[in-house]
Amino acid sequence: MRWVSEPDGGQADAVNKGVRMAQGDLIGWLNSDDIYVVTDTLAQLARTFQQYPEGRVFYGDCQVIDERSQLRLLMRQHQRNLTTLMLGTSLAQPSIFFHRDVFTEVGYLDTSLHYALDWSFTVRLLSHYPPEQVIYMPLRVASSREYGKTKSLTGGKRVTQERRRFLSSFYQRRDLSPLLYALETKAFMSTYWREAYLECRSGQYGSCLLAAWQAVRLDPWSLINRVPIKAYRLALGRR
Repeated sequence: MRWVSEPDGGQADAVNKGVRMAQGDLIGWLNSDDIYVVTDTLAQLARTFQQYPEGRVFYGDCQVIDERSQLRLLMRQHQRNLTTLMLGTSLAQPSIFFHRDVFTEVGYLDTSLHYALDWSFTVRLLSHYPPEQVIYMPLRVASSREYGKTKSLTGGKRVTQERRRFLSSFYQRRDLSPLLYALETKAFMSTYWREAYLECRSGQYGSCLLAAWQAVRLDPWSLINRVPIKAYRLALGRR
């Protein structure tokens, strides 16, 4: 075990440093507020890896807890895949582990990103590896702590701006699957609906309406498909 405390270029740079020092076959990381749910999480991961030695990405379910460690939400992730990621969902970072080869085959985290680093990395991985190398583990792997001061809740539109910056670069590639090319407009649309939700939740109603307009401009049908869902989530968040 090694402990290092030193200046870095941000969270992605710090994670990349840790990955380069790691010596095991499977790598994961926890942010300072997150925890693994059960004591034998790593043992269960090792057993899964023995069962699927060709696996490159391993993930399970994730609990969302508050600052008092009270359960707020259980994220069941078995139906999350590349398509759902492109349409705005995420794989909860604390519940994911990676084979060390992914960092040579796909690359490290993008150090220019501070809010979309996890999401962009999983998009890159799931677009590179076939589904049989992305293994879902049916267990609660980790707890992600969310409260008023966490970066994921205070980032506001910076989260979605970084996602769009990543998507603009991602879609300049010419080796993507037809499915990904078909999702390009909806992927950008989803970032604007996410921005509208975040801005509305923080009381920035003008920015909320502007982002919603950008989403509808890209995909008018999303006004029917997205608004009821976002309004419901917003109502839940304000209870």
